Amino acid sequence: MSLVVHNRTLVRCLARTDKETVSLLQDLLSSWLNAQSLLAKEKAAAVRILEEVRDRVWDYIQPIMKCVQGVNDSPLAVLPILLRENSDVEETLFQHYQWEFSCHVCGYKQIDR
Repeated sequence: MSLVVHNRTLVRCLARTDKETVSLLQDLLSSWLNAQSLLAKEKAAAVRILEEVRDRVWDYIQPIMKCVQGVNDSPLAVLPILLRENSDVEETLFQHYQWEFSCHVCGYKQIDR
């Protein structure tokens, strides 16, 4: 959650996306901002908001990743799944690469994408 809400590029991209199509990432960001605003006054309410959004993310991710609660998995494995949910975010943040190999001696060329 911290990685998502502190990524300036992702936050700007979510702000530009269509407000009618609510994604889990937008929900996560708005819940975090809401919890931050409540933190000084109502810490228990802020914690409850964060726990609820964590549960919503879990409910979304669990059937896809077949993960088990209580078993530690890398949260980085979840990021590509969450980013694919919103096509604007996916297009902005995913990197495309091309690896080119060429031999000057024999003329062999290989291009991997």
